[in-house]
Amino acid sequence: MLRTIYIVGLLVSATLSLAGQTWQRASTLTTTKDARLVARGGGLILYDKSAVFHSTDYGRTWTDMRGRFPNGLAVACVNGGAILAISNPIEHGATQVSVTFNGGISWDDISTLQLSDQERIVDIELYNGTYFTFTDEGWVHISQDGGYTWQSRRVGGSIGGMFDLAVVGSLWVACGTEGTAWSANDGITWFPSVAPVEVGSGFRQLENVQGKILGGGLFGAAEFDPLTRSWTVRNNGVPMWASLLAKPVSFLSRDNVLFAVFQTFDGYSSVLRWSPSGAKWVVVNSDGLPRYNQAGSHQLAVYEDRLFMYVLNDDINFVGVYNARHNAPTDVDESDVEQQNSIDVMPQPASNFMLVRTGSYKSVTLSLTDTQGRMVHSEIVSGEANINVDDVAPGTYVLRLTGEDTFINRLVVVQR
Repeated sequence: MLRTIYIVGLLVSATLSLAGQTWQRASTLTTTKDARLVARGGGLILYDKSAVFHSTDYGRTWTDMRGRFPNGLAVACVNGGAILAISNPIEHGATQVSVTFNGGISWDDISTLQLSDQERIVDIELYNGTYFTFTDEGWVHISQDGGYTWQSRRVGGSIGGMFDLAVVGSLWVACGTEGTAWSANDGITWFPSVAPVEVGSGFRQLENVQGKILGGGLFGAAEFDPLTRSWTVRNNGVPMWASLLAKPVSFLSRDNVLFAVFQTFDGYSSVLRWSPSGAKWVVVNSDGLPRYNQAGSHQLAVYEDRLFMYVLNDDINFVGVYNARHNAPTDVDESDVEQQNSIDVMPQPASNFMLVRTGSYKSVTLSLTDTQGRMVHSEIVSGEANINVDDVAPGTYVLRLTGEDTFINRLVVVQR
């Protein structure tokens, strides 16, 4: 069955200048629920087991590449002007590795990877010019020459079916259905690692951001300490639903910035950005996105100055490619984090009232919006406001401050 894919883009700029809806539709495209979106400087690729599409104009138009890849792609990776693609196995586990240097106009078959008949490629990552592609059976295939030759190593530590891999120098961390493991010698020797109970039973997402590895579990996220080989919970700023932290369903680290989609257990999804200096998650404005969606992994991509995202939904009224007008910094400038930190909201969760202190922001509009986009409170604030939430239903809300050169979002919770 075909499902509608929303592909949405967030324009990344240094200065916030416009108010209103952030994510905007650019074009329409439909594919299956297993589709993946990738971008790393050379364009956008949307692909699954039977279809491959490529765009170089921010998702407005797409080139169908199914004639070149009749069996679809297992994984694809954009590296500058080069696109490396690994096809799905044709027979007996043989996969074809191909590369293009002209945006997909022509392709060269450069090598093959031999898998077992039951083995499946999960993903591909690029770290310091080296490709790492890994399979559900725990094999990691490594290429240091652009995909022409490959070496293979097996992940130890009894992690079960492999979900993800992150690499920092010689330190590798892998997660799977049965647990997490790490290696300090380029994947040769492995040791088990226990995920914090605060993030659930284990990790499904791993990413390298500014030389640190963050993992996403069933409830929130944690950071791996390369010295102690242990995890520190990093859930400051993560949205909540009732008493449960949101589940990270997608991680994307590009240019030293980590983006994530967190989904609360009522189905609401939020885009957040990790702030290493503030050790917290910062809300990225999500106006214009479907409030409820069937978000999955591999749904974020950065292309030039834009953050793209696709989400799954059966409603054709929202199908398309979206570009945004507001900022979500993709560099290490933490000015927006300082703005977020200057706002105090207490208590959290709130039951009867919510005190909001706006710090240096004067004469700004404060609004409280539910996950359906309905406004439940609005007022002009100078300094602080005491909001009565006695008549507000329990749940997660977006607390928004808007004014001249000001646009700040906070996720807040009403709980009884």
